[in-house]
Order: sequence, then C-alpha cells, then structure tokens
Amino acid sequence: MPKFNEFFFGKRDKAKRFNNFTPQQMDLFQQFMQGLAGQGGSFGDTFGEFDPQQTSDVFQRGVADPAMRNFRQRVIPSIQQSFADQGASSGLNNSLATAGRDLEENLSSQLARFIYDSQMQNRQNRMQGLNTALGTRQFIPYVQQGSKGLVPGMLEGFSQGAGSGLGSAFGSYLF
Repeated sequence: MPKFNEFFFGKRDKAKRFNNFTPQQMDLFQQFMQGLAGQGGSFGDTFGEFDPQQTSDVFQRGVADPAMRNFRQRVIPSIQQSFADQGASSGLNNSLATAGRDLEENLSSQLARFIYDSQMQNRQNRMQGLNTALGTRQFIPYVQQGSKGLVPGMLEGFSQGAGSGLGSAFGSYLF
C-alpha cells in the first residue's frame, strides 16, 4: 500500500544522518576520547596528566648524568692539571668548588626550564586534542529528497499551463 500512495501522492523529504566514520575510525576515535578524558588507552600518554617526576627522570638520564660524567672525566682532570705544579692548594679547591657549583646551578636552571616546557607541551597536546574532538563530526546530517508523485505532478503541470494561458488572455485585454 505505501508504494501505491507514494506513486500517486509522492513522498516527503526525510532528515537522515550519514555515519562519517568506518568501524576502525570509530574505534580509534573512542580510544582518542578515552585518552583525552584521562582514562588511559592508546592516547593516555599523549593526553594524560603531567608527571613532573617522569620529566625529571628523563632530564636526569638525558642531560644531567652525561653532564656529570663529562665533569668528572674531563673538567676535574683539566682543573687538576692546571694546578699540578702547586699540589693540593686552596686555589685548586676553590676552582673545583666553583666549577661544581656552576654545573649544579646550570643543571638546576635547565631542569626547571625542561619541566616548564614539558608541562606547556602537555597542556598544548590536551588543548589540541580537545579542539580536534570538538571539531570532529561523527554523523553528517542530510535530507533525503522526497518525490512529487503522479497526482501532485499532474496538478502542478496543469496549474502552470493554466496560469500561463490565463496570463496571456488577460494580458492581451489589459494592454
């Protein structure tokens, strides 16, 4: 029966929505949202809470430890060599103490900057993730066009023809 009615009287437009994601994309998007919400998952490291201890550990292994090794293996022997003819002296001790203090201050300053930069990067990652999530449209709305049907189509054609004919007839009397 619906096909009969549609044929003669047409079908209305329908609002529908198209899924913009494949199943794999949907799974990835859900993981993305879990990471953004702090629930772990594949993106948990990218969007997780900032961990200053982890950042300090990375700095220690990548910057401080190599700098200290260089200080012990190259700087201290170089300072000692420059005071070799004097033996143990206050000049040697002062030079070693100053070099050690300068290294510690430099490393502390670098660590503070490293932690700050890492924290800012974490915030930026989270904001970009949030902006991406807010701008992602899982479904795209669209309108499925209906059809006129036989009767409305005939009536429309008749009315256009009759209107045109009447307009011509009246137009010749008025002008």
